Amino acid sequence: MGDFFKVGKPIFLDFLSTIAFIVAMSVLHDVALSILIGMAVGIAEIGWQYLRHKKISAMEGASLALVIVLGAASLITKDPRFVMLKPSIGYAAIGAVMLQKDWQLRYAPPRALVFVPAERFILWGRLWAALMWISCFGNLALISLVDLATWSKILSIWGLSTKLSLFVAEYFLIRAEAIGNYRKGVRFAEEPA
Repeated sequence: MGDFFKVGKPIFLDFLSTIAFIVAMSVLHDVALSILIGMAVGIAEIGWQYLRHKKISAMEGASLALVIVLGAASLITKDPRFVMLKPSIGYAAIGAVMLQKDWQLRYAPPRALVFVPAERFILWGRLWAALMWISCFGNLALISLVDLATWSKILSIWGLSTKLSLFVAEYFLIRAEAIGNYRKGVRFAEEPA
């Protein structure tokens, strides 16, 4: 189960400021305060990594820039649609990255690659990309159809349930395949040192 959380952590952290905004909006029902909380969480997350001398990925930097720019635009114009766009921009950017053939191999535990063919991770990567693009366009439709309160509820349920469901399905199906291949003695790579 330790691998489950280790693999899921980077995905969760990529969406942390957006999650903070949506949770704050759902609880506080205050757009400006929720935006400021999302911005503060994004800045704190990157600041914490910087202080710990951890590498800040391009995705993390871009996510923080979007949080700040779109959050500021929403605060200045008093129009929440700017901040509501952030998930679509994020989903599109992530979906584009996920179109790279082998993006998911960096998230795969080295031992899993011994007992599961790389092609399986490529297939799951394509499913993740499809989910990101569906989420992108779904969010754009929501912005034009519902108010901010309804949007935050729907997005929090959709965002969490779809990503968590796909993550759990992939984790346990890959794990089952790896265990099955291990028991049969089927290997696709050398054991990591």
